[in-house]
Amino acid sequence: MAEQVAPVPAHIPWYRRLQFRLIASYGLLFLVVLSLLMAMVINTIYGVQLNQAEHDLEVKALLAANALEDPLSGYSSELEEYERRESHDENDDEGESDEHEDRQDAATNAPGTQGLQHLADRYAEQDGIWVTILDVRGDAIVDSRGPATAIDNQLLAPEFQAATLLIEQHDIRTDPLNGVRYMFAAAPVQIGENLLGIVRMAQPMSDVMAPIRDLALKLLLAGVAALALATVLGILLARRLVRPIRRLRETALTVASGDLSQSADINTRDEIGSLARTFDYMVSELQEMMRRQRLFIANASHELRTPLTNIKLRSEALLTLDGEDPALSKRYLHEIDSEADRLARLAATLLDLSKIENREATPPDATANIQPMLLDVARAMRMRMRDADLTFAVRIPERLPALRVRVDEVETVVLNLLDNAIKYTPSDGTIGLIVETEEAGEDDAARPASVKIVVSDSGPGIPPDDLAHIFEYFYRVDKARSRQQAGAGMGAGAGLGLAIVKTLVEQNGGRINVSSVENRGTTFTVRFPVR
Repeated sequence: MAEQVAPVPAHIPWYRRLQFRLIASYGLLFLVVLSLLMAMVINTIYGVQLNQAEHDLEVKALLAANALEDPLSGYSSELEEYERRESHDENDDEGESDEHEDRQDAATNAPGTQGLQHLADRYAEQDGIWVTILDVRGDAIVDSRGPATAIDNQLLAPEFQAATLLIEQHDIRTDPLNGVRYMFAAAPVQIGENLLGIVRMAQPMSDVMAPIRDLALKLLLAGVAALALATVLGILLARRLVRPIRRLRETALTVASGDLSQSADINTRDEIGSLARTFDYMVSELQEMMRRQRLFIANASHELRTPLTNIKLRSEALLTLDGEDPALSKRYLHEIDSEADRLARLAATLLDLSKIENREATPPDATANIQPMLLDVARAMRMRMRDADLTFAVRIPERLPALRVRVDEVETVVLNLLDNAIKYTPSDGTIGLIVETEEAGEDDAARPASVKIVVSDSGPGIPPDDLAHIFEYFYRVDKARSRQQAGAGMGAGAGLGLAIVKTLVEQNGGRINVSSVENRGTTFTVRFPVR
């Protein structure tokens, strides 16, 4: 006995629910994508902002250098005077040089550089930057932050080297005096080919990064808002997705409890809707199967009860007679024996039907030639046809293609169809057994090559209302006549023969069709595909 599986409990932990997993999965995916996108955007903006800050700083340095080069401004005169003074000091003796250095250290800046200091202070105050004017040796002449003597020699600084070579280059480094990171840029001051000095400007990186920080904060807030919105939309979408699944689960549990009248009633046009329609189709097929099962049980009970009732009546009559009428007693005993035989045939038929339906419904792997079997069946049936005063028309080709069928079951099918034809065909009638090979697509392009077996009779035919039900279990067109003519056929007069025939044909990969015209006869057509 198969182990019964308990249904899934109604309460499912939140972390195992499909809704939570959908939200978590898509939320995590959205967060990862959003983070990568924000990182790319911020990195791009950082590069653009850095280039823009460098460009702006270099432009400011060039503007300051141009102002210093203007002869009318007087700044160039101060630079030239400073350079002459420095050159003169270098030519003095060592003692005089030391005396000059003592005087230089005592002063805030070199004498005669008030205009340069004013220019540096103006640019520093105007743009909020650090301005230093250097001589060609890298020494500071004036500085906007304080004494020029506090500035180390900048001869080896990258921006100084680039300016002396008349190229643009910036540098980012930490100032050793205050530990602040600066962006440095420089521009040369020259009159003609004569290099008078270098204008160096520096901007704190905190000022450069301020717009980036503001934008990053705005992007972060926008990302959080987008994530929150995506989460809300994900919750709504997940609920919409899970709602029909819950409905389908509830319907399945209701159906499992025995109520087959329920349907999922989900009309969406997605995969869940398709699943729900498939489920409803399954329930409808299950309802039909249960209906057939109940009908089968009712019919089987009726078929079993009828002979048992007859046996009971005859046995009671025998007990009542108590041997007074030997002839009548003998007739009752024959009737009891006949009903017992009928019960035995019915039980055997039901057993065969159970075996057939429980078997794997696939054709065999090996092929077989059914032509010899068909010839044997035709020879065996000729005597019965002669006894019943019937004409038997047979046409079987000398060669037939091999088929993947069970020969004994095909023989059962043909015998049962011929037996039915004999039962329902009156004397002087005609029964036909026609076998032929159909080529692929002869009548239907989608139909493969097949062997066609046609069994026809000239009997009373089958009414149209009955034609659709003749393959159902226990269905009989003429119940009284079926019982009277019940013999050794598979149905035993109970209406099982054609149902078994259809099952055998389909389990061997074939198809069976029936056509009938009242008062003109019935034709059964069986096709087995050539594989």
